[in-house]
Amino acid sequence: MDAPKPWTSWLGGLAVAVTVGALCFCKAQDPDLGFHFATGRAVLALGKVPGTNVLSYTHPDHPWLLHQWAPAVLFELVRRRFSVEGVTVVKAVVVVATWLVSFVTVRRLFSRSVALGATLVVAGATAASFRFVERPLIFSNLALALVGLAIAAVLQEPDARRRRRHLAGAVAVTVVASHLHA
Repeated sequence: MDAPKPWTSWLGGLAVAVTVGALCFCKAQDPDLGFHFATGRAVLALGKVPGTNVLSYTHPDHPWLLHQWAPAVLFELVRRRFSVEGVTVVKAVVVVATWLVSFVTVRRLFSRSVALGATLVVAGATAASFRFVERPLIFSNLALALVGLAIAAVLQEPDARRRRRHLAGAVAVTVVASHLHA
């Protein structure tokens, strides 16, 4: 079987991006979105990540391990400049990137067929689309997809030095992602 032509890979990626992007554009309806905006406002107002739950009027001195502060700040800054619709665009960009990385991973590991790879990824995205919400977890999903791609590269790389580099990339993504959600 011949390797797919580069333009067919682009077409497969475009099909994934357009389909997943379309699945992202719906009314922002996550009940926690206001909390994420408030968290972002609190971090911006304090100039640091708070150590106690400053959003609780009943127990403001309760310790608060705020591991999702960065997406909350991003959401709040985007909301200030572009309203909630801008946050929906940020969500779409992150979700589309996640599924494009998944497409590359699926093609790398399981399917040389562009059409089959795109079909598998679009089916997965469609099944997961109810979770395409304006929440910090979208960043965790992107990180997980990137780690999966790095592991796929480790599994397929014959050169030990390059395998270590891919593995180090997976570790670095994991460390960064721990500050984005969970």
